[in-house]
Amino acid sequence: MKSIGFPPGSNNFRLAVMVILIALLMVVFFYYLEGAERELERRSIQQTNRIINSSMMVVFSELAVRGELNLLNEYIGANPFESMREFNLVPPTYQGVVQSISLTGDRVGWFYLEAERLVVYKGIFEESVLYYSLTLSFDDLDGNEKFEQGKDVVRRLFLKPLPQSKANY
Repeated sequence: MKSIGFPPGSNNFRLAVMVILIALLMVVFFYYLEGAERELERRSIQQTNRIINSSMMVVFSELAVRGELNLLNEYIGANPFESMREFNLVPPTYQGVVQSISLTGDRVGWFYLEAERLVVYKGIFEESVLYYSLTLSFDDLDGNEKFEQGKDVVRRLFLKPLPQSKANY
């Protein structure tokens, strides 16, 4: 007795369906992978910002305890990674102090532009070049645009994001 087999070409049909399904799943996977990478980079930037701001709060506290709040003026536009080095909190993506950044180069991560006194994050994705400046927020009660202990009220020392147009690039 003969068994009923599959119609001719059915193996090729099943193979073609499997290849199409695998290709479709790969496209979906890579679509979501890029979104996950972008989200991971965004969260990494936020985490580094929080670490920098926390480090600046410690610097502020140390200066306040020593009664040397006038030294806060020296931190305006300074390299926050130098202060973070004291606490071993420098992110592994910190590339160091540079004079200029090639926006088309391969190097990604955090940079400190010494001439412009800016912190820059150059990301994996081209549109994620971000500019920051270490800023002292205070109420200038005497109107001289400089913080003076006992005359002005300090708010905080923080890393302020800058719009693309404010950076000198």
